[in-house]
Amino acid sequence: MAAGEETLTALDGHVDVPRSVRDVLRKATAMDPGDRFPSVAALLHTLDRAIGGESSLAGLGVRPVMPAQETDPATAAAQQEARLRAATGLDYELMERLGHGASGAVWKARDLALNREVALKALHPEIAQDPRAVSRLRREARLVASLAHPRIVPVLEFAERSGVAYFTMPLTPGGSLADLVAARGPLPLSEVGPELEALLDGVSSAHAAGVVHRDLKPENILLDRSGRWCLADFGIASAPGESGAAGTLAFAAPEQLRGVPQDEGVDRYAIAGVAFFALTGHLPFIAHDPELQLWRQQQGIDWSASWASRVPAPARAWIARALAFNAAERFPTTVALQEAWVETWRSALATDQAASSDEGRGMDARRGLRELLKASKRLLPSL
Repeated sequence: MAAGEETLTALDGHVDVPRSVRDVLRKATAMDPGDRFPSVAALLHTLDRAIGGESSLAGLGVRPVMPAQETDPATAAAQQEARLRAATGLDYELMERLGHGASGAVWKARDLALNREVALKALHPEIAQDPRAVSRLRREARLVASLAHPRIVPVLEFAERSGVAYFTMPLTPGGSLADLVAARGPLPLSEVGPELEALLDGVSSAHAAGVVHRDLKPENILLDRSGRWCLADFGIASAPGESGAAGTLAFAAPEQLRGVPQDEGVDRYAIAGVAFFALTGHLPFIAHDPELQLWRQQQGIDWSASWASRVPAPARAWIARALAFNAAERFPTTVALQEAWVETWRSALATDQAASSDEGRGMDARRGLRELLKASKRLLPSL
């Protein structure tokens, strides 16, 4: 008997584990891949209904998922797309899928009424059967709509049609900051400085409205047509004081990894990690699990690494303080973080420009001396 089968057999003896949950686990760990769920979305959705109980969902018109009805991933994706096109076809033309996850997808679409391209974020149709999922998407749309700032990607429309829930945003054709660094490598301080300053203004605006993003990372910083950095994806945003593990491991603050109550400080921590990534092309800390990540965070950044040493000294000091392991040692407010960054990048750039100017003057002086010596040599024979 395989280890997975032994575990499930042991679970059969526990009345605390509902049979519906055991059935889901048995299908998810089946020996034959063809007997398993075709996608993570199908697994999560079925497990969610098993935990909630069929009776609690009966009044919502949600039917139990029958194993015999499971389809392969390609067929499931085609069915999802067909339902989405049918629901949005009168208003939007779906042009290209930009990305997808367990619960939904983002599409490049054309707004037929206004003849403009937009980004359309939609729940997978089967996920949209869950009122809680729709409520979360609606909450995200409303939250972003309340944050009117040029560096926060706005929401244009939220709609529910034919069992599909979605909202639209302006299309950001420049990709993400992660894409930019992947294509160009580390960015110069002259570019990172003003963009991060403006982005921090957007983050500060969100914090003033009582919103904590909780998942600030290069992938969620999108570039508009002018190349400006804009913050997107408030899907797990919350009010200060909420707890629970959230965010992305590489940019999560220690308090997020511990699951303790969090405030705006988790965004300040993450944006310092974003600054480090933009300037070096590397993550500030690399680990594959929260425990190791916490240990690396406690040790601090290794500035002796060749790729880290290219960061100007003033920027190093700002990053080191913003990424301090103990929250009390970091900048106390987002405004303080932003003000310190403005002073940091502008003074560092001014120092570099002054050094370049001095070097240029030195080169001019040496060039003049060489010309003088040449002229002297030409005059010597005539004396």
